[in-house]
Amino acid sequence: MRQVKAGIEELTDKICGNDKGIVDNPIVLNVYSHTCPDLTLIDLPGITLIPIAGQAQNIAEITRGMCTRYMQDPRTIILCVVPANADMTTSEGL
Repeated sequence: MRQVKAGIEELTDKICGNDKGIVDNPIVLNVYSHTCPDLTLIDLPGITLIPIAGQAQNIAEITRGMCTRYMQDPRTIILCVVPANADMTTSEGL
């Protein structure tokens, strides 16, 4: 598990940099196992409404567009993660 985490962090820093920016460029990490079925996991950024320093001013449009594009594939299973301490009725993701 530590190797997978380290690989993800290394690729994220290489592709996205360290400035909290969001890049519409996939990070591909291949993990192989003879005991598991093939699976593609796509972890999208959350829908961000308010940009922080260094992010594009239209960050909400960018993140919504990314989510919408990936959700259009009919083979996609969508798992929306909402913090337990947040009101689900106001969640942008849902």
